[in-house]
Amino acid sequence: MRAAVVVSLGLLALGSGEAFAGGFLKGLAGRGIVRGGAAVARGSGSSSSSAASSSAAQKTYGADILTVDQLAACLKTASELDTASQSVDTERGALQARVSEVDARRAKLKEAKAKLNRSSKTAVDRHNAAIDSFNKLVDETKAKQAAFNNRVRAQNANVDAYNGQCAKRYYADDLAAARQKANVSF
Repeated sequence: MRAAVVVSLGLLALGSGEAFAGGFLKGLAGRGIVRGGAAVARGSGSSSSSAASSSAAQKTYGADILTVDQLAACLKTASELDTASQSVDTERGALQARVSEVDARRAKLKEAKAKLNRSSKTAVDRHNAAIDSFNKLVDETKAKQAAFNNRVRAQNANVDAYNGQCAKRYYADDLAAARQKANVSF
């Protein structure tokens, strides 16, 4: 009689809590607004072009403030990360269902082994065939898990790169221009 392969399947988690349901775009749009410059003119209720042009001249872009082009690139990346995160979450659900199937079949095999008539060659052969089928399922699940974990690692690396490039502040009025430039809506 063959032994069933014991498998421990652990799913890697995404490293960012923002990686759910549009979280990157919403997170970028909801943080980091620089106070001053155009943001003050916009917040003051003044709509005159001279006030807007003088405040635009007051904008300064340092290493910690995104330009419109940088913000547009960050918006595009955030949108791509949101899409990829949704795909990873879907794949995670399918993999978790498969792990549940492995667990259920393991329990059935354990129960069948306890009831197995070891003196019947037919019963032992049938049980061994069930173990072979189970072991194939486990091997396939391990391969899917490894591919999934590699995908999660790649997604986490993309999130880290995004955070390094985009975790900066920006001027509030630059967001509309960047959204248009990036062709991203949220």
